[in-house]
Amino acid sequence: MKVKSSRTFVGVVISILFFSMISTMPNFASGTTSADLSTILEGNATGIYYPLYSLSELPQVLAAKQAFPNVPFMVNINPSSGPGSSASTAWATAITQLKNAGAVVTGYVPTAYGTGRSIANVEGMISSYNQFYPNMLDGIMFDEVSGSCSEFSFYQTISNYARSLGYSYIRANPGSSICQTDVPLFNHIAIYESAGLPSESTLASNTFYPQYSKSVVGFGATVHTQPTYDSTWLHMATKYLKWVYITDQTEPNPYAVFPSYFNQYLTDLSALAGAS
Repeated sequence: MKVKSSRTFVGVVISILFFSMISTMPNFASGTTSADLSTILEGNATGIYYPLYSLSELPQVLAAKQAFPNVPFMVNINPSSGPGSSASTAWATAITQLKNAGAVVTGYVPTAYGTGRSIANVEGMISSYNQFYPNMLDGIMFDEVSGSCSEFSFYQTISNYARSLGYSYIRANPGSSICQTDVPLFNHIAIYESAGLPSESTLASNTFYPQYSKSVVGFGATVHTQPTYDSTWLHMATKYLKWVYITDQTEPNPYAVFPSYFNQYLTDLSALAGAS
């Protein structure tokens, strides 16, 4: 998802979080997940992906994790449209708290669709995360990922570099369909980011269903401008998706506040996780 300039702190009764789960990670060409990370991610339950771009939201995220302990959470931090220019004690503390709560934590890196940034520039951001927060993050989140097969070498190179630094979990966000050749490069692929709920046919097509199980790759969807929560859709979508984010907020900044119905789909995901 595109970086938003700021996030509004919302003092709501409902605690929030966006953390997602993923099943046991495969041995991708560039590396494998650590034993601890694999333990957290194993299984087929669908969880929450949460974009944490403001530390003001941290208390809600942590509280939500405590309220729904069996729902997988994946939290992506974004200190400053990437790692920023220096380490932050506040962000380091947040990472520690999130991981202690059981969340998978990744660092945001924009890639400009493989054409607007050089490999050196992207690798520099990954290296900065490693320098600023050593041995703290579980992985890297690549935003603005190209869906074209022509950028395979670019994403293979930066994914290999991230894994060489110990980031065994890689999330890619093309926001739509991705070239199938690129699928093995990533652990989590956001195959939808748009207004309204995607149809079952879109989910099936963009996840190449049934070629990949949730234990091979975790596909995700980011839905905004959805005025009401649809539990029937969520139950259908968990067949294809390992990660979801749904909000009633709208453009230009749909990720600035928590969805009004957040607790409803967390409750459903919790029930589904228990059933599985």
